[in-house]
Amino acid sequence: MNKQLNLMRAEVVFWRETISQATATASAEELERMHQALILAQNKLLATEITRPSITTDCGISVAYH
Repeated sequence: MNKQLNLMRAEVVFWRETISQATATASAEELERMHQALILAQNKLLATEITRPSITTDCGISVAYH
């Protein structure tokens, strides 16, 4: 399970970094799709962490646009 959580966390970090790097060059539609992918990745991680017993949930930045 830890490997799966680490992969999910890496996906969230990937989308955050991709969005921050693409902000100046990507179209509004592309950025919207990236934000949707980030929100989906965060929701998957949150759902997995919530169902694990005795774990502190740490999703970092809010799922809202940042």
